[in-house]
Amino acid sequence: AFAEYPDVSEWFLTGHSLGGSLAVYAMGDKRVREGVKEAHIFNPGVGTCDLLRGQDKKNFEHLHVHLSKSDTISEGYEYQENPLGNVNVHDFGSVV
Repeated sequence: AFAEYPDVSEWFLTGHSLGGSLAVYAMGDKRVREGVKEAHIFNPGVGTCDLLRGQDKKNFEHLHVHLSKSDTISEGYEYQENPLGNVNVHDFGSVV
Protein backbone atom coordinates (compact mmCIF):
# COMPACT_ATOMS: atom_id res chain seq x y z
CA ALA A 1 0.00 0.00 0.00
CA PHE A 2 2.90 2.37 0.74
CA ALA A 3 4.22 2.01 -2.82
CA GLU A 4 0.75 2.28 -4.35
CA TYR A 5 -0.05 5.54 -2.53
CA PRO A 6 3.27 7.43 -2.28
CA ASP A 7 1.54 10.79 -1.72
CA VAL A 8 -0.02 9.64 1.57
CA SER A 9 2.14 11.04 4.34
CA GLU A 10 0.44 9.56 7.41
CA TRP A 11 -0.68 5.95 7.76
CA PHE A 12 -2.82 4.57 10.57
CA LEU A 13 -3.49 0.91 11.29
CA THR A 14 -6.49 -0.50 13.12
CA GLY A 15 -8.21 -3.82 13.59
CA HIS A 16 -10.60 -5.73 15.83
CA SER A 17 -10.47 -9.37 16.93
CA LEU A 18 -8.85 -11.40 14.12
CA GLY A 19 -8.19 -8.14 12.24
CA GLY A 20 -6.47 -6.83 15.36
CA SER A 21 -4.29 -9.92 15.56
CA LEU A 22 -3.36 -9.53 11.90
CA ALA A 23 -2.57 -5.85 12.44
CA VAL A 24 -0.27 -6.64 15.38
CA TYR A 25 1.38 -9.35 13.27
CA ALA A 26 1.85 -6.87 10.40
CA MET A 27 3.61 -4.52 12.83
CA GLY A 28 6.28 -7.20 13.12
CA ASP A 29 7.48 -6.13 9.67
CA LYS A 30 9.95 -3.26 9.94
CA ARG A 31 8.55 -1.55 6.81
CA VAL A 32 5.06 -1.51 8.31
CA ARG A 33 6.29 -0.32 11.73
CA GLU A 34 8.25 2.52 10.17
CA GLY A 35 5.46 3.45 7.74
CA VAL A 36 2.61 3.53 10.24
CA LYS A 37 2.30 6.66 12.39
CA GLU A 38 -0.01 5.04 14.93
CA ALA A 39 -1.92 1.78 15.36
CA HIS A 40 -5.02 1.22 17.50
CA ILE A 41 -5.97 -2.41 17.91
CA PHE A 42 -9.12 -3.63 19.65
CA ASN A 43 -9.42 -7.01 21.41
CA PRO A 44 -6.81 -8.96 19.43
CA GLY A 45 -6.40 -12.67 19.93
CA VAL A 46 -4.20 -13.76 22.80
CA GLY A 47 -1.53 -15.68 20.86
CA THR A 48 -0.51 -12.73 18.70
CA CYS A 49 2.63 -11.82 20.64
CA ASP A 50 3.83 -15.41 20.49
CA LEU A 51 4.13 -14.95 16.72
CA LEU A 52 6.42 -11.98 17.30
CA ARG A 53 8.52 -13.50 20.08
CA GLY A 54 11.91 -11.82 20.35
CA GLN A 55 10.76 -8.45 19.00
CA ASP A 56 11.97 -5.38 20.90
CA LYS A 57 9.04 -3.76 22.73
CA LYS A 58 10.41 -0.27 22.05
CA ASN A 59 9.66 -0.84 18.34
CA PHE A 60 5.98 -0.98 19.24
CA GLU A 61 5.61 2.29 21.16
CA HIS A 62 3.12 3.62 18.59
CA LEU A 63 0.96 0.49 18.94
CA HIS A 64 -2.04 0.96 21.25
CA VAL A 65 -3.93 -2.17 22.24
CA HIS A 66 -7.43 -1.61 23.64
CA LEU A 67 -8.99 -4.48 25.58
CA SER A 68 -12.54 -4.81 26.90
CA LYS A 69 -12.38 -6.14 30.43
CA SER A 70 -15.36 -8.41 29.72
CA ASP A 71 -13.93 -9.92 26.49
CA THR A 72 -12.83 -13.44 27.40
CA ILE A 73 -11.07 -14.07 24.08
CA SER A 74 -8.54 -11.25 24.42
CA GLU A 75 -8.43 -10.79 28.20
CA GLY A 76 -5.14 -12.68 28.41
CA TYR A 77 -3.32 -10.32 26.03
CA GLU A 78 -1.90 -8.13 28.79
CA TYR A 79 -0.70 -11.18 30.73
CA GLN A 80 1.34 -12.71 27.91
CA GLU A 81 5.05 -13.16 28.37
CA ASN A 82 5.81 -10.16 26.17
CA PRO A 83 2.70 -8.01 25.52
CA LEU A 84 3.56 -5.61 22.72
CA GLY A 85 2.44 -2.01 22.60
CA ASN A 86 0.68 0.17 25.13
CA VAL A 87 -2.04 -1.98 26.65
CA ASN A 88 -5.22 -0.21 27.78
CA VAL A 89 -7.95 -2.18 29.58
CA HIS A 90 -11.40 -0.60 29.41
CA ASP A 91 -14.29 -1.56 31.69
CA PHE A 92 -17.54 -1.06 29.80
CA GLY A 93 -19.60 -2.80 32.45
CA SER A 94 -21.81 -5.77 31.82
CA VAL A 95 -22.83 -6.44 28.25
CA VAL A 96 -25.89 -8.42 29.28
